[in-house]
Amino acid sequence: MSAKQSGYVLVHLIFFHFLSETYPHCFASYEKIRYLRRLSTIGQRIGVSGRTHQDYSVLQLPHIKDHTGFVLIPGAAPDLVVGSIKVYADKAGVKPETIIGYWFGDALEKRPAQEGEVVVMNMHGGAYILGTAHPKDLTANIPKGFVSYGTQTGTINRVLSIEYRLSASHPFKPSCPFPTALLDALSGYTYLLAQGFKPQNILFSGDSAGGNLAIALTRYLIDANLPSIPPPSGIILTSPWSDLSMQHYRPGGSSDTNSDSDYIDNSTLGNYALVGFIGPHNPREYLYNPYISPASPFLPKEVQPFDKRWPRTMIISGGAEVMLDEIKSLRHVMEAGGMEVKWLEVEDAVHDFFIAPGFSKHSKRAFEEIVQWVKEGLERK
Repeated sequence: MSAKQSGYVLVHLIFFHFLSETYPHCFASYEKIRYLRRLSTIGQRIGVSGRTHQDYSVLQLPHIKDHTGFVLIPGAAPDLVVGSIKVYADKAGVKPETIIGYWFGDALEKRPAQEGEVVVMNMHGGAYILGTAHPKDLTANIPKGFVSYGTQTGTINRVLSIEYRLSASHPFKPSCPFPTALLDALSGYTYLLAQGFKPQNILFSGDSAGGNLAIALTRYLIDANLPSIPPPSGIILTSPWSDLSMQHYRPGGSSDTNSDSDYIDNSTLGNYALVGFIGPHNPREYLYNPYISPASPFLPKEVQPFDKRWPRTMIISGGAEVMLDEIKSLRHVMEAGGMEVKWLEVEDAVHDFFIAPGFSKHSKRAFEEIVQWVKEGLERK
């Protein structure tokens, strides 16, 4: 990690410690949210935001193997990458590789897959350029919540959170563009199947960019139609990044009306994430490609982004988040295609509120509804 990156992380730590210790009663107020947004844009100004793709080159496996639940996941078989995704992968020069995963709840070496057991494969957020599946990351609140509330109801006893490769662009060497993360998610899924978990008992979960990835992986499994990798039984999406074309950012929309209440806005990451993710592909893919922007208003008319082949889905959004409009559009196109969608809009909650300090009551309500939704799915079997 460079001195600039280290200084940026240090500023983060000092700032969060100061707020949490000095203002515990109002840490999550919208005034503090404004400060969080200002802090989050530091990465845009210095050219990095938190953990970057470069950290993969300095991982010390002997040290992290001690963390409970750590697992190495083999890359998916090359013959499982087919169709348009293979074309994109070949152009980007990427292929499936070994990735890292973390088990929340019982690790497999302690308790193998049980008959009929529900398992969640979680994909963290971070605009495809930052974040981690590590148990100490803020996004780990989501798999931890699944296990905590799931074990109480006998619905979810463990979650596998996968560490997909992150995209990068200038000033770093461009790397890992679309569909790199999708290939890594595919590796995570084939790993679960190889361990004895059944597709009808597997749920995908993703927050923000991880939600976009969960949708993309499900789309691939449906499009590829390979007998060995059928789609999962359900998807749980938290504040999913649904339109990377940014067409939902307009005056009068949620990007405008919620701009003072959320901790992100359309300038939080600048163009860095978008340029890094698209890589060598045509930028117009953001408008027309359902793998990238499933809620884009400019998807070709001949493209049916969702249909009845898709599994039941639950979408969780915050009523005070800037992405609310595009998430509502996602719900609309899903339901228009005949999908079964459970919608939960949590009043006054910000983007990806599970990871935001001060939203414990909002999170409690959402987790309770999620495990109830999972339980209803189990009762249908």
